[in-house]
Amino acid sequence: MDDAVIAGYSMGCYISQVLASSWPGRIRGLAMIAGLRSSAIGEMVNEMELGLIERLGEIPEAVTVFEQLMTTLGPGMLGDDLTVRAWREVLTAGEPVWASPDGLKGQLSASHGWMLAKEPTPERLAAIDVPALVVAYQHDVFFPPSGSREAASHMPIADFHELDGLAHGGLMLDPDRRATALLVEFCRKVTAS
Repeated sequence: MDDAVIAGYSMGCYISQVLASSWPGRIRGLAMIAGLRSSAIGEMVNEMELGLIERLGEIPEAVTVFEQLMTTLGPGMLGDDLTVRAWREVLTAGEPVWASPDGLKGQLSASHGWMLAKEPTPERLAAIDVPALVVAYQHDVFFPPSGSREAASHMPIADFHELDGLAHGGLMLDPDRRATALLVEFCRKVTAS
């Protein structure tokens, strides 16, 4: 297992940090994309979602779709009515993502606890003793670049990149696949040594 590179995206970065600090000396690198230092907006959205589940038993689809559109798409895409309507159609087609509201509530509760604990703490970040790749998107309102940059500054071996023009959904929506290219190069570099 000491050849592993752990990668996390969004809330998956929470898990990747815990794994890295739980397995010192057993991984080669840690990559975190769009998931360091949640913003006040992220905290407010999380509280809103938990409140809706508490009051209604679920988050209404219209709320989920609106939230996903506003946070996933970058400003250029949000200003294009055809793009917004097409993404709305994609987001409302098919079966619900969650098998039950309990799974979603559990994930949101875990995220909320992480945010309330002000994770990742400087101490947790400083304990990450392997090379780290930190990627942030310019228009990410959940995990803004400023918070990711600051968090990366606490890691002994961190390489920070801010990718312009994209929001939280940048990993999926970047036509140039910049984060993917950075991740592949990072994995090659840390596993070659």
